[in-house]
Amino acid sequence: MISNLSFFKDFKTLSLHRKIYIIGFMIMVLGLPLSRFFMSISQFILLINWLIEGNFKEKYNRFVKNKTGIILLLLPFIHIIWLINTTNFHFAAIDLRIKIPLLLLTVILGSIEPLNNKEIKWILNTFVFAVFAATIVGFAIFTGLYKVENYSFRALSHFISHIIFSLMLVLSLVILIYNLDYQKLTKKHITLIILLIIWLMFFLAIIQSITGWVVFLLLSLFLFVTHFRKLELKPVKFIVLTIFTLVFTISSGIIIKVIHDFYFVETVGFKNLPTHTPYGNKYKNDTLSILKENGHFINVLVCEKELSETWDKLSKIPYKTGKDSNGYSIKRTLIRYLTSMGLPKDKNGLLSLDKKDIELIEKGYSSIIYKKYNKTPYIRIYKAMWDLDYYYKTGNPNNKSIAQRIEFYKAAFYIIKNNFWVGVGTGDIRDAFAQSYIDLKSKLIPEKRFTVHNQYITFFIKFGIFGFLISLFSMLYPGFIKSKKGGVLLQSFMIIAFVSMLSDNILEIQSGVTFYSLFYNLFLFNKKVF
Repeated sequence: MISNLSFFKDFKTLSLHRKIYIIGFMIMVLGLPLSRFFMSISQFILLINWLIEGNFKEKYNRFVKNKTGIILLLLPFIHIIWLINTTNFHFAAIDLRIKIPLLLLTVILGSIEPLNNKEIKWILNTFVFAVFAATIVGFAIFTGLYKVENYSFRALSHFISHIIFSLMLVLSLVILIYNLDYQKLTKKHITLIILLIIWLMFFLAIIQSITGWVVFLLLSLFLFVTHFRKLELKPVKFIVLTIFTLVFTISSGIIIKVIHDFYFVETVGFKNLPTHTPYGNKYKNDTLSILKENGHFINVLVCEKELSETWDKLSKIPYKTGKDSNGYSIKRTLIRYLTSMGLPKDKNGLLSLDKKDIELIEKGYSSIIYKKYNKTPYIRIYKAMWDLDYYYKTGNPNNKSIAQRIEFYKAAFYIIKNNFWVGVGTGDIRDAFAQSYIDLKSKLIPEKRFTVHNQYITFFIKFGIFGFLISLFSMLYPGFIKSKKGGVLLQSFMIIAFVSMLSDNILEIQSGVTFYSLFYNLFLFNKKVF
């Protein structure tokens, strides 16, 4: 980690322009998890400093000598070239503005005197500090110390996309573990790093980003298989082995429990269903419906007469016409909640609820799991499974995150089929999706009709097969060539970035583009491969 005295001593020896470069990059990494303004102003600082510094001939020769930079520039330039078949120039202009870091950071880092290891450490440690600071804000939201409207797990990343922030958490963990094994540290620093690792892993768990979890699991597996034997210090080997074992044991345990609870808990059989409640009122038993909640069938043992009469005495929200806080029918939320507890949907079932249960139902929570496993990864995995189960049984994807993504993919492949060779152009992707949903007669409601959450497919839609292959080459080739030299940070970042692109468009938003372009270029253009 940074020693304040050594940092200021070494920093003083740098030239003025070098100092401004370092400050600019530090402001950028501070802004990544904390401030869009810092992300933007830092690019302005870097560009002005680069122009005032001059030495353009030397910079040009340095840049063209390293073919990596030229290949990286293919990606932003292909966005410009594909304006040829664009009709929506308004959105194209927005897209090009977002992609500026792909051009700017590549040119700057590829043309200036490469940053040395010490300078890169300053930037990386500043980044870890910024991520840690963002987790403190997120934890305050998590515990209720800092109130936000409409709390959800996404609110834990207060400043940027929770998916991009989860990737920053993973990269921070890699940097910290790298520091443990490859840097000479005091016991105090080692203790601090271990505590930070534990804290960031905890926050990664509660932020509930499936993308972040998958990336972390795959990266952990990759690093364990390829680098465990290379670790020099036995304590670090023990820490890495412990982390690896805990991550995979806990993850597997949660997934197995969710599957068990959803599909294999003891449920009431259809053959011997009671036809009447203890009070003589008739049950509605829909044995054709196989929808479940927490392992129990939803549409059996339902007595709306008793539910209506009893609920209206327990809550101010009317049973027949009322809505929960999420805008859904209160009676449907109530029935699902009672089902999740394995209770009949009648008077006795309702009277089994306590005040906390009533409050949760009114807030739109449809299962007892939100009470039992509040704010834990179990909730996120269970919800993903419920969404998929509901989608496949009903065909309705609305308000179901993973189910909606399946609809996005259907629309995406429809667009690719009709625009295979040259795509729809840089600015027409939203228009193409809007039309595809109409053509496919999608069940998605208009406000849920988004573009596909996959960066590779997004590029295929924009540029067609030829442009897609060029963009793929521009992204992957530089890293694979240099990663052969064994750079663990570069290899780790490539896994973080390129795996996340399978489920999200990280290059379609400012924080994602800046994160990708900064660290990819930082690890590519340095004097020594990490």
